[in-house]
Amino acid sequence: MTNYQNKGWVRLHRKIEDNPLWFLEPFTKAQAWVDLFLNTNHTENSINIRGNIIKIKRGQIGWSELTMVKRWKWSKGKVRRFLKLLETEQQIIQQKDRYLTTIITILNYEEYQTDKNNTADDTAERQQKDSRRYINNNDKNEKNENKPFGETSSPVWNYSDYLKNLIESKRRDYNIIGRYFRFRGLVFPTKDAANAELKRFLVDAKTLKDYKDEDIAEVAEWTKNKYTPDKWNLGTIAKIIPNYLANKNQNGN
Repeated sequence: MTNYQNKGWVRLHRKIEDNPLWFLEPFTKAQAWVDLFLNTNHTENSINIRGNIIKIKRGQIGWSELTMVKRWKWSKGKVRRFLKLLETEQQIIQQKDRYLTTIITILNYEEYQTDKNNTADDTAERQQKDSRRYINNNDKNEKNENKPFGETSSPVWNYSDYLKNLIESKRRDYNIIGRYFRFRGLVFPTKDAANAELKRFLVDAKTLKDYKDEDIAEVAEWTKNKYTPDKWNLGTIAKIIPNYLANKNQNGN
């Protein structure tokens, strides 16, 4: 077996997926293996499957068979055989959930992702730089109300950074929407999808701008307990909060 401990490592940026060559032909097994790494969570996150929140830890990826079939241009049988091979070789652990999503855990993920000659995790370092770059650019453009959020950030789509920038933005309406996304456990596959949802709730967020964060959070929790996931959103909170707080103050709670 090859001893890799004395070998160096290279940085492979996720924007390689933006190159037309990446999806030009059906994937090789090696390319599919790299593709799993490119899309594996570097921090704990969650995905929303038909209103059901599934937690995804660092070193894991949540994909359906159909996702892999489309990305890799493979048959379902080939996808299953490949994942079984990786499992047999003790490279991954796969777990199916009731929503037909395969949770894939990359074994020895830390060994692949950490440069032992550099104590900082390269992925975390990159994200911090991208985050700082976005915040600096956003400060210059915050007066442009119609500009899609995230337009000046790194070209690599990273929802964790996007959400963090929303919550830390100087714009109050962005803060509110970011906290709503986090509270609902919403995850978007692309920046365009996230921006579309952001624009959808801008009016509601501006309605809530004068309310305290703790009041919004309290009403959000009450709403979550009262309605099923598909029956409420930020607009529901905006409608409920005036009467909720008025009744609360009247009852002295």
